[in-house]
Amino acid sequence: MVDFHLTQALTGHGCFPDYLLRFGKADSEVCWFCGHARDDATHTLFECDAWAERRRTCCIMIGEEITADNLVQIMLDSEERWNVIHRFVKEVLKAKEEEERRENEAYMHS
Repeated sequence: MVDFHLTQALTGHGCFPDYLLRFGKADSEVCWFCGHARDDATHTLFECDAWAERRRTCCIMIGEEITADNLVQIMLDSEERWNVIHRFVKEVLKAKEEEERRENEAYMHS
């Protein structure tokens, strides 16, 4: 099942500072977790050090590294792989949503 979090991950429309900046909901596109210059879905899911352990666990469980180029194909390979990736995406994006709320509060009070 494609849900809210998977939709954000696959479209890049979500709690990513590069996306939020376009709508005045962030003051920069810098990653809140590692300081990378641009935080988008690709950075979050495949590069950010903050999620390295979760990403590594996901890759071990599915038996290969996930990339922007192979993510969808791996998800479509089996229900088990879909569920592993879905859990990874959901955990990461829920943590980012919490940080987005904190960032919004700080941004609105500045």
